[in-house]
Amino acid sequence: MVANRHTILKVLLVLTVPPAVLAFAGARYVTSTEALRATVEVQKVDIGIPGISKMYAAKLSNAGILPVRVTACDFVDDAFSSGTMVAYAVERWDQTAQAWLKVVEWGPDSFCKPYPLGIIKASVVKRWIWPGKSLSTAEEATAARRGFRRGDTARFVIFAGPAGQYKKALPTPAFTIDEEVSQPGFNLRVSH
Repeated sequence: MVANRHTILKVLLVLTVPPAVLAFAGARYVTSTEALRATVEVQKVDIGIPGISKMYAAKLSNAGILPVRVTACDFVDDAFSSGTMVAYAVERWDQTAQAWLKVVEWGPDSFCKPYPLGIIKASVVKRWIWPGKSLSTAEEATAARRGFRRGDTARFVIFAGPAGQYKKALPTPAFTIDEEVSQPGFNLRVSH
């Protein structure tokens, strides 16, 4: 009889507590990245690198119904603007090896660290990505990176967990590098 009372109380609790409260209470335990989607965004810009007219960024979006917690960087840049970004790597497809090769990675030693003419203050944080919302990487002139030539295939890998941890990483769809630096040796700053 006591077990029946507990069962009846549980059923009454579930029926009387609003579903939104239950969803929020359950959100604390979401660790899966199944709801997360990684995409690439491209913007036409003029950043002063000869031959380069595009900036790329990857976006981590929550397509699920519950919030998902990820590792991110809260920062203040050299223009005193604040923002939040996620860590990432950029990879190039190697046709010979039939594998993705790392070109650059924002790992634990480089992610969320101040650098001249960029970030002046930064801290690694845990952030919720709510359903329908997203976080992005830093914008960069991917085609200007050493290791890429016109015609190469590239992708971002976004780290939902700690920077450099591929276990909780999501790759974006691949994209083609369709431009290159027209003045080799030009001093480049590809990440902004």
